[in-house]
Amino acid sequence: MAKTPTRKEKQIAYLRTFCGEGQEPHVNAEVVLADLRKFCGLTSGGLVVSPKSGMTDIHATVYKAALRDVYLRIVGFLSLEDEHLFQENAHDREQRTGTIAES
Repeated sequence: MAKTPTRKEKQIAYLRTFCGEGQEPHVNAEVVLADLRKFCGLTSGGLVVSPKSGMTDIHATVYKAALRDVYLRIVGFLSLEDEHLFQENAHDREQRTGTIAES
């Protein structure tokens, strides 16, 4: 049976995956992390309200919390500073506000 990796071994694997041999995320990692930040709804509220009933959708809220937990686990292993976790990059902000020219 395979040995379960230690937390330090997992952190090294995450760092190598997202940062290569350096300490800063490489360009592809930044694209992936920005996509995951948006997909996981990290910058939006945690409650999901049903458009039909106007009440909290418990199942959708739990699902959204799970997505956020996955993102936070990844960046936790990368030891990124908290201020970077919730920071929209310029591309995210432009997409949200519609200032990117459609191609």
